[in-house]
Amino acid sequence: MVLFPKIAELKAKAKTQLEGHYGTLLGYEMVIVLALMLAITAATTVLGLVFFWGMHFPAIEFLVGLLVFAVVIVLAGPILFSFARIYLRLSDGIKPVWKDMLEGFKILWRAAWAFFLMFAFTLLWFLAFAVPAVIMFVLGGLIATGGLFAGSQLMGNLAGVLTTFFSMIGAVLYIAALTVAIVKMYSYWMTMHVLADNPNLTGMQAFKESQRIMDGNKSKLFGVELSFMGWIGASIVPILLGMVFFVQATVSLAFGGVPDIGPLMIGMILMMIGGAVAIFVFPYLEMTIVNFYKDIKNKPVEAAAPTVAAE
Repeated sequence: MVLFPKIAELKAKAKTQLEGHYGTLLGYEMVIVLALMLAITAATTVLGLVFFWGMHFPAIEFLVGLLVFAVVIVLAGPILFSFARIYLRLSDGIKPVWKDMLEGFKILWRAAWAFFLMFAFTLLWFLAFAVPAVIMFVLGGLIATGGLFAGSQLMGNLAGVLTTFFSMIGAVLYIAALTVAIVKMYSYWMTMHVLADNPNLTGMQAFKESQRIMDGNKSKLFGVELSFMGWIGASIVPILLGMVFFVQATVSLAFGGVPDIGPLMIGMILMMIGGAVAIFVFPYLEMTIVNFYKDIKNKPVEAAAPTVAAE
């Protein structure tokens, strides 16, 4: 399969499929964004009340944080399932309707479990390399500050070499952690699409099927997303700049001052522009990814190697 001509074909097909439906899809996104904002506001309010009441107990803070995390997981799974279902149906020529947004909540726990598997395994693969990286950095720091081998003349002379060595190993391990996590993220990417396409599957079955069909296709999906880099940049850059202005304007609050209205407004406007671009481009990106999924979903199952009977 030739990569870039195929991407152009998938994107052209997505544009055709989206004709006459863009407004509806944008409306769905706005509803989801507002719902998530309300959920985040509610979670923030709960945390605020905990601190307001002076309940600075590690166990309570941990439980509240765990509750917020659980709410995010439970909501994210059904929402992602619903979006995948809507776009899959649209790719088959079925017009989306508002009740489609609730499809994911019909299989709430399976969708939530599927999303949790995606999140947890990506995090575990990252930690498998990131934890040793942190250990290397700590060892390098301890040697540099004399925390280790303080009484040894020989090791003291080698402190600079050892610090550099452990720091380099830590840097390599951390880069490996990021690389492995990204590769695994692409391996699990189609979990929700598989589940939306086959709602009778369990979360684990969809998770495993995503790994199977993405084997050999991860770089192709990366190519699809890379083709949207201009749109992604037009979204991320204003958001990041807006955050810089926003933080600059509000940092005075930490010292009991008044936020600077000018930078505050600029920051909010920039973040709104970036968010608007992200919302606008999402249907185009998701429709292209759905077409990519349909292009690879019928990947043949590899037959198990025949076993040779012992003589």
